[in-house]
Amino acid sequence: MQLSTVEIVKPEATNFILGQSHFIKTVEDLHEALYGAAPGIAFGLAFCEASGKRLVRRSGTHEALVDMATDNALRIAAGHSFIVFLGDGFFPVNVLNAVKAVPEVCRIFCATANPTDVLIAETDQRTRHRRRGGWRAAARRRDRRRRALAQGSAARDWVQGVSAGSVTHSPMTSTPLTSATLRAALDAQTRHALQCGALQPIDTVLTHLDDGGVRFAVRQVSSLARKEMARRTEAIESSATRRNPFLPCDDDLCVGTLSPTHLALLNKYNVIDDHLLIVTRRFVPQEALLDLDDFAALLVALRGFDALGFYNGGAAAGASQPHKHLQAVPLPLDASGPAIPMEVLWQSAQSENGIARVPGLPFAHALAALDLRQGTADEAARHAWRTYRALLDAVGIGAIDVEGLAHQRAPYNLLVTRRWMLVVPRTQECVDGMSINALGFAGSLFVRDAQQRAALAHIGPMTALARVAQPR
Repeated sequence: MQLSTVEIVKPEATNFILGQSHFIKTVEDLHEALYGAAPGIAFGLAFCEASGKRLVRRSGTHEALVDMATDNALRIAAGHSFIVFLGDGFFPVNVLNAVKAVPEVCRIFCATANPTDVLIAETDQRTRHRRRGGWRAAARRRDRRRRALAQGSAARDWVQGVSAGSVTHSPMTSTPLTSATLRAALDAQTRHALQCGALQPIDTVLTHLDDGGVRFAVRQVSSLARKEMARRTEAIESSATRRNPFLPCDDDLCVGTLSPTHLALLNKYNVIDDHLLIVTRRFVPQEALLDLDDFAALLVALRGFDALGFYNGGAAAGASQPHKHLQAVPLPLDASGPAIPMEVLWQSAQSENGIARVPGLPFAHALAALDLRQGTADEAARHAWRTYRALLDAVGIGAIDVEGLAHQRAPYNLLVTRRWMLVVPRTQECVDGMSINALGFAGSLFVRDAQQRAALAHIGPMTALARVAQPR
């Protein structure tokens, strides 16, 4: 056995907590515990995996503290260990009970601002890991590469061997939003973005097609081809360089901060006015399942004004960006009819154990009633998240593990209002060249030109939806 020491590198007055945990979801659970324990807390945390690629996972509300935690975790390089750095004005006594209450936390080694050395014991088993390219050798390689990448690159998104997205701070990304302030902030930022040219609305002509008892709103978008090309090119470039397509964001499009984990951005190429993007501050794949933080951010919008929230789970469901983002558009979708055209069919829904099916929908789906205005924001978010998981189970979309993060087993669309939630499993993105995303299942469709509109009229909107969704 070999003994060595690793110094905790930090400013003199900065407090930290060093502990041990046993589950790959430690970062998410610790983040939630810390954020809930002390309102407005500034922190950074990092956790060393003990198997697989043995990544260092990180999170937090303060960029410098997240980097500090990551740097120290890489230097310690001990599987299952985690380290938390606290910002000025916050102390271990504020959060220790919450940290210790996280089920996977096994022990706390220390919580202090004092100078600290960590004693590392390497056994024969650890030596075997090193010969396989394990923690110590990997940590040294990561340190060298990290220092090289850091030269002049404060906004890096990924570091080799480190699961870490970047966070950038600007006046707009630091503006906190609440349900009470979001609508006014959205209006003000829209005026600014239009004036400076950052927001580029796409003109549409609204017509209607009646099918299956629903009066579908059909927007003919002459420049949709330009929008699709720009987005797909950006997505390809992002995939090739592993750059985050939303961060650093355009300040002129940033409405503000919904939570420590999410930003509110304007949709640059909006077809519907006041189209809001709800984007994770760190890179998370679009195919990852939505979690409690996602719903907490979405509910800031839904409790702030009457809106339709939606999510395109994967490219086959209409997602054009690989970075996790929900979306919200104000209601009504069509001023000349129901707020959401498809809602006229809900009155015939047949419910069993809280999960409803609508006889008039010729495709697989699951519907549930909600009232997201009741209770506290946290209670409403938890209720929405539990309902979402129940609906996924009802349509047979289970979860698969991808490097420790729960991903969807199949593509799907999610639609959420204050009153109901709908999940539709998908099989493909397009029908006869027409892309259909979640809004299609609300009764709002988009076509590129008159020829596509004629094709849609020939097929029938309801049949078009059935052809891109799983059969009943």
